[in-house]
Amino acid sequence: MPQLITEYFDGDIGEGDDPFNPMPMPSSTLINDTTSITINIQPNKKYLIRMVSVAAYFSHRVSFEGHDMTIVAVDGQLVKPTTAGAISIASGQRYDVLITGMPKSIRNYAITSVMEGTTLQAKGILKYCDCSSNQFPLNGITKTPIDDTMLENAHGLELLNPVTRSITLPVCYTRETDRRYVALSGTLSQFSF
Repeated sequence: MPQLITEYFDGDIGEGDDPFNPMPMPSSTLINDTTSITINIQPNKKYLIRMVSVAAYFSHRVSFEGHDMTIVAVDGQLVKPTTAGAISIASGQRYDVLITGMPKSIRNYAITSVMEGTTLQAKGILKYCDCSSNQFPLNGITKTPIDDTMLENAHGLELLNPVTRSITLPVCYTRETDRRYVALSGTLSQFSF
């Protein structure tokens, strides 16, 4: 970890396209501490899968080949069950999804997590049998992730409307190589909510 912190704050230009936002580029992405996970699954059985993104920078697009997900919670809040072929999970975000095993166990299916904006991906297998077909997808995910702003609260709670107050905090980098934002005027203690 000290090495990562040093690399993050050392001021070297990273591999990103924007020289004023030189975030260090990761060399891999993981699912449960591995680049190739296997999850045993049984036909017709329903599974609750809890996903937490511990990424520091990039979102991940996640899908299960041949299996739709039913989203039941986002960030610990229950939502009306909503079907999705893929989700985009942001840094620090959490999803609870249900998947149901296929009726027959004649092959295995791929799990894919693609780091948005990169070619990096972690792969996995929904393993029904000891067969070798369709262990991994050829390249990434073709499904478009669901727009999570359309998910509805399970308890029918309304969104907080209308917005009656807006707070603007102008920020900038203090130098070209800084990675911390600095408020140009005021402090948070001066604002009341």
